[in-house]
Order: sequence, then structure tokens, then C-alpha cells
Amino acid sequence: MSAVNESNVTPRRRKLIEVALPLEAMSKASKADKDRKVGTIKNIHKWFAPMPTPAWRALLFAATVDDPEDAEKRAELLRIIEDLVPADGTAPSAEALKKARAVLNEQEQELPTVLDPFCGGGSTLVEAQRLGFPTLASDLNPVPALVTRVETQLIPAVLGKPAVSGPDGGIVGVADDPMAGLLADIQHYARLVEQKVRKQVGDLYETMEGGDIVAWLWARTVPCPNPACGIPVPLYSSPWLSKQQGREAWLRPLVDGRGVRFEIGTGAANDVPEATKRSGRGGKFACPACGTEFSEKYLQQCGAKAEIGLQLMALAVDGNGWRRFIPATSLPVENWKITAPGDAPDIELAVENKRNFNTPLYGLRR
Repeated sequence: MSAVNESNVTPRRRKLIEVALPLEAMSKASKADKDRKVGTIKNIHKWFAPMPTPAWRALLFAATVDDPEDAEKRAELLRIIEDLVPADGTAPSAEALKKARAVLNEQEQELPTVLDPFCGGGSTLVEAQRLGFPTLASDLNPVPALVTRVETQLIPAVLGKPAVSGPDGGIVGVADDPMAGLLADIQHYARLVEQKVRKQVGDLYETMEGGDIVAWLWARTVPCPNPACGIPVPLYSSPWLSKQQGREAWLRPLVDGRGVRFEIGTGAANDVPEATKRSGRGGKFACPACGTEFSEKYLQQCGAKAEIGLQLMALAVDGNGWRRFIPATSLPVENWKITAPGDAPDIELAVENKRNFNTPLYGLRR
């Protein structure tokens, strides 16, 4: 065995990430990114444990760039990273990206390919491409694979290009927004889909003054096991319809002699009535009239006897740019009953098939 002449081996230079990072700026930007409710990659599709995109951006840059071994030059690189991670958690400016890419292109070796074998929401690939890295990704689940493909292949390919069709069927200019053409196409074809859907099932949605009904909020019901009570108990796990600040809405159950009806409470109240489902594991519920509690076993018994019913609790109405909720009693009872389409699938669910979430155990066999 021949000995290695260590004098001929070029020592490995340390990367910037091994020496210094602007952790305070990265932490502040990452927290702001996690606190943002709209306008982030994770809003496209919520995936498991998304890493804050500012952190990815900074780490990719610092793991690739060599440490200059000079305090002044190192400070300049750290300032570049700080510019890459704005304090408000938004995307970096074009100037910040230009500086970062220039530094990356000055490295002695070509940029490595960023490989993400479990791409999830695609944030790793998006941030790598933002800095100019070549990327590869995969995922066993087709949902994140599709999301990542759209983010990293479809959108970059059409940035800055005009729309193929607009609201009038003509060409729409891009103006100053590089995504204007894509957005115009999405809006155009979304309207076409909406028109076809409305033609097929639009008659099933009541029109209301000041908006359209977009959701009917139902609850399964079972008779209260207390013989002295026996009202239909609606099974629901949360009273909240909306927790959006300034537009809070929740269910207020009112018990009368025939059962339970619901009114809509609004505002950030501290005395919101609890749902019929009790906290903890399993399906434990309580009657809002007499307080009698019952478990999953009772629900299964009701299902076997075909005693599980349905009750409309509330309606969601979209109009004037926001969503409001109205009680089910706003519509006549006959409007609640909708005949199933004749071409709806009618398939019997096998009891032994555990992928059915055990619905046959509750009498729901079709």
C-alpha cells in the first residue's frame, strides 16, 4: 500500500455555515414567515412540518459559499444573507437576489444540484431555484408531487409571458406583474369551469339577498338515550364557524320541545356554548337538553337500527367580498330536502374493509 503524500492534498476550505450565520435575522424572518396566513408557499397546500422559507434560503447560500477567512469580507457575506431574509418574512428583493447569485457564481466549483426525495410542499426546491441552483425532487404521494411540479416547472416557464386567453378571449398584456398572464389564464378558465358546474348543479344552491349560499352545514343526529328526553341530538365537534378576527361566528344551540335549533352568534365571545362532542379520545357526546352522555357504542347501536338522522345547522353565504353565516331556519324546511342525482354512485361498503373508516359499523353501508 502506498502512502498518501499529505503535502499534495489541497485542504478543504470551510463553508460560511461552519463559521458564522446571522441567526437573529434568520430567526426573526422565520417567525414572521410562520405567522403569515396568506401569500406563502405553505398556503398552496398545507404539508407536514414546513420549514420556514427564509431559513432554507439562508442555509442554502451559507452551505455553498466558502468562508473568506477575512472578518471584513465575512461581514459582507452576512449582510447579503440578512438581505435575503427580510424581517417581515416576505421574499427577498431583486437586488438582494442579484448580489447572492453573483457570489454563488464566483465559487470555484459549479453549483451543486439540490435533491429533495420527499419534496412535500416544495419550499426547498423553490428557494433553491430562487438562488439559481439546479434541482431534482420526488415524492411517493401524488399531491405534493403535483404541487411541487406546478411551483418549480409550470410557473417559472410562464413568468413574464402574456396570457393565451383573457376574459374576452383575446390576449391580455403582462404589464408590470410577471405573473399577470398566468393569473389571467387561471381566472378565465376558472370562469368556464364555474359556468359548467353552475349549469349542472346550480339549481341546488339557493340564492339569497346579498350573496350566494356556498355551503350547507349539516350534522348527524341520534335520539337521546334518556327515555324522558329522546330529542334528536346533533353530533358536532366544534361550535366555531369562523375564527377570523373581526368576523367570528359560532353556533348557539337552543333547545325546544321538539329538539335543537341553532342561532348564529358573532364576535369573540368568552361564553361560546360548547359542542355536543366532549373532549378526549373517542366519540363521547352529551345531550344539550338533559346532559345525558353517550359513547361510540350507542352511536353504533343507533346506526344498526337506522336511527341516525341529519339536521341542517347553518348556511354559509358569500357576498360583497366576505363570508357570513345564517341559521338554517332562514330557509323553508322543504328546501332542505334535495333529491340525490340519478347518476350518483350506489355502492355497498364491505364491513371487513378497514379503509371504509368503519362507516358500516354505524349503519352507513352505501
